[in-house]
Amino acid sequence: MFGSAFESIGNPDVTYSFLLAEALGKRIGEFARTDDGNNGKRIVLVTGACHSYSIPSTILRAVKEENSDVPVVGISPFGDVLEARQHDPGFSDVMKLHDLLVFTDFGEYVSRDPNNVLLSEGAIFARGGPGTANEATIMMDKKGVLGVYLGMGNTVRATVRVFLISGLGGVALRGIFGSRGFLLIRGI
Repeated sequence: MFGSAFESIGNPDVTYSFLLAEALGKRIGEFARTDDGNNGKRIVLVTGACHSYSIPSTILRAVKEENSDVPVVGISPFGDVLEARQHDPGFSDVMKLHDLLVFTDFGEYVSRDPNNVLLSEGAIFARGGPGTANEATIMMDKKGVLGVYLGMGNTVRATVRVFLISGLGGVALRGIFGSRGFLLIRGI
């Protein structure tokens, strides 16, 4: 699950996106509980261990409220908890949302993107900027399944469309575009 790490919930331009993020999180939690349609595979969420008030953290809070049994792995660009807390005073909340945190010590977000994606068979992209678009292009390159959650002003949607239109890199895209969380989750 990937999305915008740097947009604040207090920004009126993205408030609706946070409401959609919460709804998506609840759907992921419901889907994981029913084990419906995922061929007996257990869902494990991989995130970028984003700031406490980011879109991914909003989704995770809703997932955990709906179903606390969903395991969550966070790949942090920081070296340790102390460094993470220097960048995000609310990092204690981020720690509570994850069952496992991996501190990569990459020092920048873009360096950890390939690790996030390579650990995933498919991903849901919710809103996002250049970093999220980078994760989407890596997912396309590895021929994973991209789920693009529409209605959030998503740069990933534009990135995927550029690849589809131009045929860049000969990528055989496996993508799902949708605004209905449950169908998107089931498709991944």
